[in-house]
Amino acid sequence: AQIEITAKDSTQGVLDQVKGGLTGVQNAIGSLQGALGGLLAGFSVGVFAGAIKDAIDYADALNDLSKRTGINVETLGGLGYAAKTAGVDLETVAKGTQKLAQLMAEAASGNDKAAAAFSAMGVSVKAADGSLADMDETLFAVADRFASYADGPEKAALAQELFGKSGAALIPLLDEGGEKL
Repeated sequence: AQIEITAKDSTQGVLDQVKGGLTGVQNAIGSLQGALGGLLAGFSVGVFAGAIKDAIDYADALNDLSKRTGINVETLGGLGYAAKTAGVDLETVAKGTQKLAQLMAEAASGNDKAAAAFSAMGVSVKAADGSLADMDETLFAVADRFASYADGPEKAALAQELFGKSGAALIPLLDEGGEKL
């Protein structure tokens, strides 16, 4: 007696279907990568263009602030960074330095009260040729003095006198001293 056993391979069709499905998924992923690559490239160009625009806007803002405050653009750029690390925004610095410039001009033109504030700190508002001192250098000299003063109401009052309403907010920045600014 012979028994014949035959087996039917029904897995081949299923494996072919799975293989076809995987090929379809692979093709879809390839298409998706191409689309995402294009999207990311477009996004990268957009981000880069936005960064360039932001840099130009920042440079324009610094130029405008320079005209308003009398502080050169390069110094303002550094002050912007120093202000940010001290927790002060650049607009507050600008408002304070505008008040300082006004007080410097008043002191240079003979206003005794304005001159007394600078004199008490040992800061001259006049250049060697008798003209108004450079705003950058005066600000740095004032900051050097502030860095040496103990915190307290006298320091806060002096900051208010020199920098107006922005004075108290500028103390952390001024405490860095002129060299760091």
